[in-house]
Amino acid sequence: MVLPLVLRDQAMLDASRHWQVYLPVLVGSVLAMVPFIILAERKGYVKPVFTGAIAVLVVAEAGLFLVSLTLVQVVFLLFLFFAAFNLLEAMLPSLVSRVAPADCRGTAMGVYSSAQFLGAFLGGVVGGLVQGRYGLQAVFLFAALALLAWLAAGRICRR
Repeated sequence: MVLPLVLRDQAMLDASRHWQVYLPVLVGSVLAMVPFIILAERKGYVKPVFTGAIAVLVVAEAGLFLVSLTLVQVVFLLFLFFAAFNLLEAMLPSLVSRVAPADCRGTAMGVYSSAQFLGAFLGGVVGGLVQGRYGLQAVFLFAALALLAWLAAGRICRR
């Protein structure tokens, strides 16, 4: 939501060239997450990979909040963010289907999908409210704090 503004105002990149950041970052982040999927799924390191991905999201959001950003820094932090985000996007449905009882998997996946869409909606709304009230950088701080709460909850859970 606020990233185009960061690219334009802090990294001094014209909006018509934003794709030159997004495309390589997305492709690179998808490639970077593959070894971690293998580590989690085949080697049994699901929880460390899961909590590690959340921690990387915290680092990326905190970096976007704390640093006066150059284009190189934005690209690096975006790479971290999208690698962790894409990893979680791939892992979470698998985790939901694993922990749900066999006769409730369809329901669990439906609830998961609904929560995912509700989260995207609420993220945009809350992000817009935070930006409007406290400014662009506050969105990154809010996201980092929310991720820290998720990290704490993820570390408490047994699985």
